Amino acid sequence: GGIKVEEIATWAGLGWNLQAGGVITRTVNGFPDEGTAAVDGYANLFESYPLYTKLANGYLTADGYALGEYRDMLVAQDAVLGGAYETQPDFLFYNFNGFAGKLLIDPLTGEPRSMPYRPWKIETPYGPEGSAYLNASGNWKVTTEDGTVYTFSRKEITTNTAPEGTSVYVSSWYLSKIISPNRIDSISFSYELVEDVVVDANLAAQESDEWPMPGDPRCGAGSKTYAPQASNQTIDQQFLIAIENNYGQRVEFEADRSRADHETGQRLTGIKVYDQEQQIKQFDLYTSYFDSRVNKTGLVTQNERYLMRLRLDSIAETGTRGGQSLRLPAYVFDYDDTPLPSRKSPNMDYWG
Repeated sequence: GGIKVEEIATWAGLGWNLQAGGVITRTVNGFPDEGTAAVDGYANLFESYPLYTKLANGYLTADGYALGEYRDMLVAQDAVLGGAYETQPDFLFYNFNGFAGKLLIDPLTGEPRSMPYRPWKIETPYGPEGSAYLNASGNWKVTTEDGTVYTFSRKEITTNTAPEGTSVYVSSWYLSKIISPNRIDSISFSYELVEDVVVDANLAAQESDEWPMPGDPRCGAGSKTYAPQASNQTIDQQFLIAIENNYGQRVEFEADRSRADHETGQRLTGIKVYDQEQQIKQFDLYTSYFDSRVNKTGLVTQNERYLMRLRLDSIAETGTRGGQSLRLPAYVFDYDDTPLPSRKSPNMDYWG
């Protein structure tokens, strides 16, 4: 629990999340499962080298296999050790309508499995037998045991740029539609795409040691060199702007981009509820910042942004009752006032 040093405040404020809609997210381990231009993905390893499944399960000798099969296993092993194939599967997580869990994709069949187990029909962006696994640009569709259909078609694209190369992949699929079991009622979700939202940018140094061999005249005169290593992560991010059913009832989400702590981030400012064209309720969000700067006046520099985090101060509700306007007392939030370190601070433990 708690706030991590590198954590960027959400559009609702540090430590807050807006639970609306749903999403299937992917944490990429190494390279994406579908691969990149330079590295074949996890699924392709099993497609190209079916016998690697035996290697992966611990069968490292030729006992019981033809010589040709054993050679194929050695070729697969060499390909893995040479970095031509990714051996780590990505992690997939879902969270929608009160359901939360993890998805595992069978690399041989492309079939998804839910943890915990749920008797659902799950259609993935990946095709069977690994062949269409190269393309993760499709949609997810989940049919629950009561017949409700959830479609996830709005994608977030992540770009990681590092010294070892650049990878671009789908990192999230957002809920776009819900259809009821009777196929009459439906709910649609609309989003605004904000491109190139900077999530993280780091400049580190790679340390290299050079120590002469014993007997070398330079023995004992070792040296260290440091080479700068720059990395950057950006996301084409989806922000929820409306939820609407087929009866004309809708919820709208208002936001702006006036954040001092995150140059390309958004700030949620209000939520409006409509019945047909009549607004019946509104929630206004008031924010400020957790600010650890020494000088809190003047223009905010890029380094000073790392010392600030968006803070949700209060929420005020207005609406109508009996034809009369009504404003309820605001919900006001208090926080621990301990100054937070810079988001770029190296002073953190193993858990961040």
